[in-house]
Amino acid sequence: MYEAHSSFVLGFHGCRKLVAKNLISGKSPKFEESKNGHDWLGPGMYFWENSPERALNWATDRYGAEDAAIVGAIIDLRLCLNLFDFAALSTLKDAYNGLKTAYTNAGLELPLNTGGPDKGKRALDDLVFRFLDQFREDNKLDKYDSIRGLFVEGKELYPGAGFRAKDHIQICIRNPHCIKGYFNPIAI
Repeated sequence: MYEAHSSFVLGFHGCRKLVAKNLISGKSPKFEESKNGHDWLGPGMYFWENSPERALNWATDRYGAEDAAIVGAIIDLRLCLNLFDFAALSTLKDAYNGLKTAYTNAGLELPLNTGGPDKGKRALDDLVFRFLDQFREDNKLDKYDSIRGLFVEGKELYPGAGFRAKDHIQICIRNPHCIKGYFNPIAI
């Protein structure tokens, strides 16, 4: 009932300079969808919500300071699986339970999330989102246009903290029509 969002959010994507230039100029109309099998929110186009600094930090770690860039996007979340919502978390848990049953019945083991304490390689989570997508398609339910979640990442901000140095809100865009425009962020 409350899955449709009627406001815009700003998202920031870390990338190479050429990708940023092509998107902002319109030479390249959209991002390539990530489909690597261990995406945190399943396949889609990824953005940090309202955090150009975190996007640039990620791009710098991945591509080096010389080639790192960010692209801002004006995003309409539309039909969103918002993992801040209790009902959405229940939906995701139900998808996991359905996937687990299917794997058990087939005599298969579920993949694991790996990659240290942050579980940066999320094969299980990726598969749960894909299973949920298939369930919705099989039951003629609308596909989610976007998925939004909070991620606890990095070292403690201070001893005993409940906050981490790289905590962030991640948005995964499934429907490219959610992106209303790109922009070059103000220097950070």
